[in-house]
Formats: sequence, C-alpha cells, structure tokens
Amino acid sequence: DWAPLMRSFARGGLAKHRLRPVFERSLARLGSTMPGADAASLTAVYDMHVGEKTDWLGRLIDLATAFPDDAMVQHRLSLAATLALDFKTAAAAAERAVEIAPEIPAHVLWRSTSRMRQKRYRMVMSDVRTGLDAGLVFPGMYLRLAHAAAAAGHPNVERSAIEEGIAIAPRNVPLRLFRAQRAIESGSIEAALADLELLMNHDIVAKNVPELRQVCLDLLAGKNPSDDPADIGEEA
Repeated sequence: DWAPLMRSFARGGLAKHRLRPVFERSLARLGSTMPGADAASLTAVYDMHVGEKTDWLGRLIDLATAFPDDAMVQHRLSLAATLALDFKTAAAAAERAVEIAPEIPAHVLWRSTSRMRQKRYRMVMSDVRTGLDAGLVFPGMYLRLAHAAAAAGHPNVERSAIEEGIAIAPRNVPLRLFRAQRAIESGSIEAALADLELLMNHDIVAKNVPELRQVCLDLLAGKNPSDDPADIGEEA
C-alpha cells in the first residue's frame, strides 16, 4: 500500500514470482475469513501487479463508490489509478482518503503525489512536511519537498529539506546529486565535488555522476564544460 512513498514503483512483476502461490492462498484466506472491501480492494491491487486481468481498476472504482467512507479503499484506488495514468481519478481518491482519515499522516503524504503533478507546490510542501514530522522519513519525500520548495520560490526550505534528507540517508544518490547540482549552479564547486566523489565510491555508480564530476574538475581547472550539468529527477 505504501511502497511508492519509499521507492520508484511500477505495476507488474508478480506473474512469475516464486511466492505467487503463497500470496494467492493468503488472499483467499483473507477473503474467506474477513470478506469485505479490504480484502476485495487488496485483491484488485494484487491482480494489477500480476497483470493477467484487466478489470482491476474498474473493480476498485466500484468498491470506492460502494464504500465511500473507507480510506484504504480510496487509497488503493488512488494508487492503482496513478499507475494506470488516470491522474484525475487518482487525485480525487487521494483527496477523499484524507477527508475520511485526516489523522493518518500516510494518506496526507500520499496526497502530495497528485498535488505535485498538479503543480500545487505550497500544498505539496504542507503535505510532505506533515508526513515527515509524523515520522514517515522516507528519503524520496525530502527530495519531493525540495523540488516543491524550489518551484514555490522557497530556497531556504529547499536547502533544509536536502540537508535533513542527507542527514538521515547519507548515501542516498538522488539527494546527493541534487545537492551537487545546486552547488555547481551556485559556484560551490568543491562542495559539489565532495558529494560526487562519495557517490563514485558506490558499488553501482549512477550514470550521471561521472559526467557531473568531470564538470567540476573542468571548472576547477579553469575550463568551460561543453554541456550544462544534467537536471536531477525527483524520485529516490
């Protein structure tokens, strides 16, 4: 339900999973012992990830209509609609989940996904801060906060978000890359190089790290890099 808050996420991948029989026995047991919207919506999300059925989004829409006051059904609809690129449905369901259960910070944090896409940046900042302050300290959410703050014209919030994120996840690649990018733009080349050198020591080096590192080395040597450093994406 909440994995997309922690990492990049796509549907599929369960059709040939070695534990698929175990998953399906568990879902069948849940459906028989606790029939209702929770089991039905969870099964629809599972079917989405298996990829062999095509009616999972319609089933979730029907469940959300039948159970308009079930926050988890609304959340699962929002999640599935996001992955199906039905962003209007995703946004409406995310808003509804928060209306039903505003005391659950994960719903508020998830709502920032749709609001980011809608470019409602100040609302994104509020939603993400609510989640972070409640202890949902996922590195990607600090990066989302930084992007939203930058777009809303709040550079101090942008900087503090990146520093907070790196403090809890010092080896996080997108956060370090974002900070290095900003350091290059501000002329703090040695600071940028320090972040990039750390990332060069990872077992798997992100593809744009060597390029940005060379940009820094060229600038320190007084050369003009042939290309501007690449923008860093949002997701962790």
